[in-house]
Amino acid sequence: MDRVDPIAQWRPAPKAILRRIAIVTALTALGLQLPAGLALAFSETPYNEMLRLGSGWSLLATAGLVGVFAIEDLAAWRRRRREVWQLTASALIYDGPEGHGQVALSDIKTLRKQWLSRVVVTLQNGQSVVIRDLAHPAEVVAQIQAAQTAL
Repeated sequence: MDRVDPIAQWRPAPKAILRRIAIVTALTALGLQLPAGLALAFSETPYNEMLRLGSGWSLLATAGLVGVFAIEDLAAWRRRRREVWQLTASALIYDGPEGHGQVALSDIKTLRKQWLSRVVVTLQNGQSVVIRDLAHPAEVVAQIQAAQTAL
């Protein structure tokens, strides 16, 4: 491993996972409740009582799904919270529960911000590495690119 002091260091940010949970919750609720709301708004009188009963169950099912998604995301973050990514003058180093890894900066082909909290590092050989749950992924991309140009 590269024994040089790191230029930068990143860990999964709780803020990023909470933002992800909020977005997934909002999109799931909107996706599942919008059809029920539209059905109630444009329903005919004979079916109105049945739709009201169905919308109550739909709300309960939506709450259950949102809860499951939130628990799953929290569990994934809990597994990854001990990950540490370090940037040195010559390499990007991973240290976490899945093991240790190192990529030379010269082996990095492209860097791009993805979703709201990820950075995808594409290597010269076509493999990709994802740095997840970052509070400021654009800054991470800029720091890695600056280290690459300093080579």
